[in-house]
Amino acid sequence: MSAERSKSVIGSSIFQFLNDRSTLFIFYAAFFLLAAIVAWGFLGYTDLPAIVSIWILILLSAVYLIYAVALTKPIPLVEKLPFVSFALSLWLFILISKMFYPAAIHDEITIDSYAAYLFLHHIDPYVSANMINVFNFFHFPLYYATPLRAGGYVYYLIYPALSVYAFIPSVALGIPDYWIPLLFNVGTFLILVYYYRKRKFTATIPFIAVLVFVEAELVIGAVTGETDVIWVFFLALSYIFRKKPWMAGVFFGLSIAQKQIPVVIAPFLLYMIYIESGRDKRSFVTPVVAAATVFLALNAPFILMNPGAWFSSMLLSVGQPIIGVGFGFGILSFAGYAPVSSVIFSDLLVTSLAFLFVFYIRYYRSVKYAFFAFPIVIFLFNFRSLENYLIYWPLLTMLVLPDFIKDRESGDSENAKPETSKRRRPFLSGTSGLLKKTNFTVFIMLVIILAGGVSTGYVNHENSAYRSQLKINGITQFQDQIMVNSKITAMTVNLTYSPMDNSKSNIPVFFRIMPNGPLNSNINALLWSAKNPYVRQGNNSLTIYPDFYSDMLPANTSFILEAYYGNITAYYKAVSPVSPANPLQDPFLLYPTTDEKAPFPGWNLTKSGNDGNIVYSSSHLSLGLRDSNGTGQGWNSISISTPVNFTYLADNNYTLSYSASGTNGSYIGRTGTILRFSGILLTFNAGQEKFWYGYNASAINKKYSSFNRINASVVTSNTVLNFSTIREYLSTLGWGFSHAVLSYAVVSTTESGLNFSLSNISLSDNGKAIRPFQSEGGFVLQPYTANIYSSSPDLQAVQLVRPQEVVSW
Repeated sequence: MSAERSKSVIGSSIFQFLNDRSTLFIFYAAFFLLAAIVAWGFLGYTDLPAIVSIWILILLSAVYLIYAVALTKPIPLVEKLPFVSFALSLWLFILISKMFYPAAIHDEITIDSYAAYLFLHHIDPYVSANMINVFNFFHFPLYYATPLRAGGYVYYLIYPALSVYAFIPSVALGIPDYWIPLLFNVGTFLILVYYYRKRKFTATIPFIAVLVFVEAELVIGAVTGETDVIWVFFLALSYIFRKKPWMAGVFFGLSIAQKQIPVVIAPFLLYMIYIESGRDKRSFVTPVVAAATVFLALNAPFILMNPGAWFSSMLLSVGQPIIGVGFGFGILSFAGYAPVSSVIFSDLLVTSLAFLFVFYIRYYRSVKYAFFAFPIVIFLFNFRSLENYLIYWPLLTMLVLPDFIKDRESGDSENAKPETSKRRRPFLSGTSGLLKKTNFTVFIMLVIILAGGVSTGYVNHENSAYRSQLKINGITQFQDQIMVNSKITAMTVNLTYSPMDNSKSNIPVFFRIMPNGPLNSNINALLWSAKNPYVRQGNNSLTIYPDFYSDMLPANTSFILEAYYGNITAYYKAVSPVSPANPLQDPFLLYPTTDEKAPFPGWNLTKSGNDGNIVYSSSHLSLGLRDSNGTGQGWNSISISTPVNFTYLADNNYTLSYSASGTNGSYIGRTGTILRFSGILLTFNAGQEKFWYGYNASAINKKYSSFNRINASVVTSNTVLNFSTIREYLSTLGWGFSHAVLSYAVVSTTESGLNFSLSNISLSDNGKAIRPFQSEGGFVLQPYTANIYSSSPDLQAVQLVRPQEVVSW
């Protein structure tokens, strides 16, 4: 037996083993049993529908094992049960995903939903000014928005009409917006199942494993706000109905009416339709006309409302001035490795598309079904190469497998060489022949030389000039004045601005830090800015700060610092120093997060009982209890806490002060029973000893008291807490001061309707106030002031102040 035949026999045996009914159903049992156990570990005991789903998965797994080793003929009902298990697993995975991503982290779904809201209120969403309130309307975290190179964020709509229509049901019915892409996700999976059954294709274990992996990724994408699965759904239908060119065109028109990405697949799909139809010219024209008609019909209402706004929005999708992100070749440019303009990547994208199309025509018989893989190569050249540009193509490639295997088994590519009439010259009939007669390598070299020449000329003319205008000379100081452990929260940057003759004499400069480490779910890296971002010709010094809590720079980390405005950019490499531990983290509560369990950096939320609520924004905190337990036994409480170095604070005579207000202030009974409390709680020795610093607006004098060995208190209208004075008093009780924790707390045993609010928090060191955001000393920060870009050719930035973001639960 020859080596080739041996390999063929071995491969066939492996395929047969993996496709065997017993092996397949044992795999089903193991996989879905594991899925049930993992889901239980995440979801616990409180979600009854999820628990029931887990039970069903476990029981079905038992059925699969029995069926796998039962001496029986195939049972159609059991053969269909894995689809039920897959649906239940998908549902449980959605629930788990929402635990990790309670809100969208992609701005696209927020923009689309707001556009649908405006459309329902008869307002044109393609007019940029109408969209300016989008992030405030949905309380979308701005650190997930797309930054513009002239300051501010992308808030306008740049996608066609179906991106608006798709979310009308969500807005009108009040359902979560992520359910729209989730439904299309399920629909795409059902399309795959339908087509496989229609083509009598039997899935193997490796195939199922890949499908589950891809589906899991798509679910996470939908939950986090990616909407691309909508165009994937219609593109899949376009391929399935390619034998009916007009239907293929209708579905393709729907696909590009949601997003422009599928346009790159159009020449390949059209050529396949043309070849499979026997090189009939009508099969080429019909889908083009159908797609154009559907696209224009869907967009007609917006075109009629404001043609200029609609066309400008469509053009912005390829030319908007945004910062570079992603994992494509664009990293060479936006990370400062080479002086390459972003325009060259657009040129290379078009060049790669042309190259692959020529390649597809030339080797059609061999790569007929490979065209869904081509966009992965094409979009790698895009300046912003993001996950959603690439992740869906494997799923679409899986769609062609039944056709590919059928052609492979038949030993030929279907309709690759159709019969043609001698009386009529087929449309594009000479294309393939021309490519066969022409040296393919020479053709490609000419394309590359042409593309490279155009791009290089542009780079030499434009990019070097823009980069020479701005130079970072160095970082003169690193600081942690916001006081967050292991973080750098301020730095002073020295830079030189040398404007060209036609440039402005002063410009705002914005900053981005690319640290050596993980991106932590934010592909924008770390965005920093100054209170006054403007620089003038010559030497300038700016003290810059993180825009949001997630933008703080880890200490002892190497990084690339980018300074930019429009096309002007500069880079600098540095290493952040080690940051000492702080005695009290973010004492001013300046950087609110969107994490309920950690509302400020270094602070944790704790609830006991029911009905505790928290509302917070920068430098403001409100804690409340709507109800008590009504029994007088046990506590209802809500607090935020942070570990403190109490000894250091007392040794250095630190004072914490704040403005306070609230309803039903603190009241502690004569016997020491805490009936209600709102104020500061200090605990020591791992919570064994407690000092209650209660606030009550009607209290006149400050009087310390202890009602047992481990509890001491004071109720006062005074909102100044001196750590040295407190230590002097507590030392008389014989307390130790290790493992100290400071909490802002509201506690009740019998009463309801308690509320405690504080603001204007300050910290003093030996009588010297440490005030945040002083212009000298490095406390300048603008986490809630932004430049919102008004789209215009000269990149003018319009200064707008947005209201503080308020986060509440």
